[in-house]
Amino acid sequence: MQQQGDRATTDPAAPRAAVPLAWSVASLAFCSLYLWLAVRPELFYPDVGGVPFFQWGTTFFSDSVAIPGGLAGYAAALVSQTLRSGLLGALAVAANLQLLGSLAGACWRLLTHRPGTWVAPAITVLGMMPFVRYGNFLPAVEALIAASGVALLGARFAPRAVGPRAALYAAAVIGLYQAAGVVSLAFVALCIGLEAGHGSGGPGGAGEADAPRRVDRLRLLPIAAAVAAALAAPLAVGVWWAELTLPEALSCGAPWSPDRPDSGAGWAVALVVAFPAGVALALLGLPGLACRLGAGWTARVRPALARGMLAVAIAATPFFSHNRDARDALCVLESGRRGDWRQVLHLASRMAPAGYPLGVVATVNKALLAEGTLLDDMFGWPQPPGTPPELLFQAGFGERLRASSRGARLAIFLATPSLSLELGLANEAEHEAYEAWGTFGPQVPVLRQLALVNLVKGRPAAASVFLRDLARCPGEQAEARAVLERIARDPGLTGWPYIRRIRSRLRRTEEDPNRQGFRTSMEALVAVDPANVAAADLLVAEALLTRDLDRVAAALPRLGAAGRRRLPRHCHEALLIREAHLGKKPDLGGWEVDAGTASRFRTFTSASTAALNAGGPGAVAELAARDYPDTYYRYYLFTAAGPRR
Repeated sequence: MQQQGDRATTDPAAPRAAVPLAWSVASLAFCSLYLWLAVRPELFYPDVGGVPFFQWGTTFFSDSVAIPGGLAGYAAALVSQTLRSGLLGALAVAANLQLLGSLAGACWRLLTHRPGTWVAPAITVLGMMPFVRYGNFLPAVEALIAASGVALLGARFAPRAVGPRAALYAAAVIGLYQAAGVVSLAFVALCIGLEAGHGSGGPGGAGEADAPRRVDRLRLLPIAAAVAAALAAPLAVGVWWAELTLPEALSCGAPWSPDRPDSGAGWAVALVVAFPAGVALALLGLPGLACRLGAGWTARVRPALARGMLAVAIAATPFFSHNRDARDALCVLESGRRGDWRQVLHLASRMAPAGYPLGVVATVNKALLAEGTLLDDMFGWPQPPGTPPELLFQAGFGERLRASSRGARLAIFLATPSLSLELGLANEAEHEAYEAWGTFGPQVPVLRQLALVNLVKGRPAAASVFLRDLARCPGEQAEARAVLERIARDPGLTGWPYIRRIRSRLRRTEEDPNRQGFRTSMEALVAVDPANVAAADLLVAEALLTRDLDRVAAALPRLGAAGRRRLPRHCHEALLIREAHLGKKPDLGGWEVDAGTASRFRTFTSASTAALNAGGPGAVAELAARDYPDTYYRYYLFTAAGPRR
């Protein structure tokens, strides 16, 4: 007995068995910490590429699983709800990736009879890559988990008889397509590996690792059944049963789906391709060949070197793949959703101007508007020329927006709250919410805006429908139920200051939002409420962007009626240009003006004249960008703005 105990304590297999566990724990800890501290899961916002829409209840579940890939999508949407919690979201994503890596490692060992301790951490880190690029591809991860899990169950429990096994494979392929979408068809590659009898002698077999690699002709029947089912599944289940188009049937739940964002899609496709590629490597016998090449005097050095290189690769790959521009932009949007406008401006000032997406431009403009400095500082920030003001200020939804611009407007609407309702444009707010619903499906920001619009318009019954939908969304229950209780106590909501304030700004007549341009909408709001400072500022900002100097001068009384006493810097600069170019001297009586603005304009006029004589218009543009980057006269001459540092 003592001798047996000594042998057990000195068994060399014990430390070898602990190596895969150590790798798994290390990769799980690394992924969790990197996602939590560097990626910050809470930055993912509700949309088709961030946090998928999810509701508790049987209705949403049945609607989800009725379409191909719906069950994997449902599971991914449920897991994605944890992203808002930061650390919990990082742990949930890392745990799913670790599960996928463990299953992939088990499949590798089954196919090759080699330890493959590197497979699980490699798949785990590869699965993390789409997330460090800020793309949520959990549906593909869940589909691969299902495919590898079913393959392992098939290897363990599939009947030895060829006919029943072929029928089982075909049924599994059809079921996986319905449950997990087209990505789950990676199961077919695993079936081919199992039936090739490489290392394990096939399902139910007990072949040796070094047995001759041949494929029994009878085993071609299960392979043919799996391949035929994979080809038929999109047509039979997707097109015929679910009534999808063929492109939709071939992309449901896939990283290459046209409704997915580009960010991280390449890494997600690589993760999917890794499964058939791994099977191909196993069938070609490359793992055994590598082991034989590594034998000899390097046998003791090579494993340690390989582990070290793998550890370095695991640590370095996410670092070099991290999309930091996307992270900075998402930080700005997240601060905007919280209404922390000073933080918005602080974070945006650290971004490279070339990396400003339209969502960041709109959020920065909203921050300037909220801080009361839009007409003083807006040209110290990028303002893409030719962009409709509905996009730059995220307000209004007029017919000027082309189809491509509407898509961008709706995407920005999901990323950060719209200004339309806050300004008093209830019809436009309702219109954009319904269009976002039609484009992206139900989303939390859409339900929230529709509830508020109906409350503002005095339709508590309609608002209650959307509030009850919100109450079934994770994280929204408390707020939605509180508003429902308030409606029960006061159906007219006369005691809610926020609702009263917006109602006071509403236009007196109902207008079709499609027929209202941005300028017309702002003019109507100012006519209803001259003290609507935001609408007056946006009206002047639109005139500045279109370089209509006469309208800027005509808008000064409206700014005064809105309560301004100091002439905003960009308005003063526009009036100086108007006087210099058109000879129209403005009446600045009653306005507080900054003498430094006029002095700076005179300096620019002299310097630009000298630059024009010396180097032409290019020299003037260089002068303006270098010494006057945040001025309106730079924008007026060259339609260029910012950055202000």
